[in-house]
Amino acid sequence: MEKVTLLGTSFSINGKVHDLIIGVYDLSVLSSEKIIDIKKKSIEKYKFWHGISSKVDWFT
Repeated sequence: MEKVTLLGTSFSINGKVHDLIIGVYDLSVLSSEKIIDIKKKSIEKYKFWHGISSKVDWFT
C-alpha cells in the first residue's frame, strides 16, 4: 500500500499569512520541483477564487 501525505502550504500576500490545504499526494512519486509547481499553481487558484491580484510575498 502506498503512503500518502496531506500536502499544504503557507503563504503571505500583502503581509497577511494564509494557510492552504492542497490535497492528498503520494510524495514518493513527486520530485521537489513538481511539489513546488503544485504549490504555486494552488496559490494562483486561491488568488483567482478570492479576486486577489497582489503578488505573493513568500510561500513554504
